[in-house]
Amino acid sequence: MLVVLVFLMLQVSLICNRIYLHCYLAHRAIVSLHPAVAISMHLWLSVLTGLDPIKWVWKHRDHHNYKKIDPYNPFEKGQWHVFFMTWFYYAKGKPGPKDAVDYKPDGVEKIPFIGYRGISGLLILAAVGAIVTGSISGIWLGAAVWLSHLFCFALLFSALNAFAHEAGRPQEGNDSKAANVWWLFPLTWGENFHKNHHDSPHVARFADMDPSWPIIRGLEFFGLAEANTVRRPLQ
Repeated sequence: MLVVLVFLMLQVSLICNRIYLHCYLAHRAIVSLHPAVAISMHLWLSVLTGLDPIKWVWKHRDHHNYKKIDPYNPFEKGQWHVFFMTWFYYAKGKPGPKDAVDYKPDGVEKIPFIGYRGISGLLILAAVGAIVTGSISGIWLGAAVWLSHLFCFALLFSALNAFAHEAGRPQEGNDSKAANVWWLFPLTWGENFHKNHHDSPHVARFADMDPSWPIIRGLEFFGLAEANTVRRPLQ
């Protein structure tokens, strides 16, 4: 049962990462997202992963800026180095006043300690574990769920950065040496189509078989989102 719970939580986190952080905030491939949806996804990711949206957007846009040396890709240091170090790369540093200037705070950031290393998620799940089991030992159960989810999320995030890019320096122009990695397909909600994404980062649909696309279309159907489907050159 706990394995199923962690798995379901992980799927929600990956969907929030793809739709809210990646397509909406970082690339505006989703042109608009209803505040209720955006805030809910922001809250979920902050509580359970500790991710800071503005820092994520800043780092990820640098990742697409091929004029810079990108430490999050294995161009120089190798895939396994990036696999083990990605989480630290994304955690370090602070965006400057000219970074992610289009990011608009939604109020979640003002909640004390809401996103600090995901500790709020640990406290919440520990409390839930104690209440559900009716025992102090349930704290450890909730903590185990929190840690398992965070570990799996970080693992997949690191795998994408490491193995969805080939080793070697990118060529001049927009060649990121990104790769479509099929073995990550069942786990990453379309993020495995990484070459497709790097070729057209402002398009919300990464591939014909993109599993996130029906969710995005569902949000559009209910008037909760507007996605860009027009392919255009990198900007």
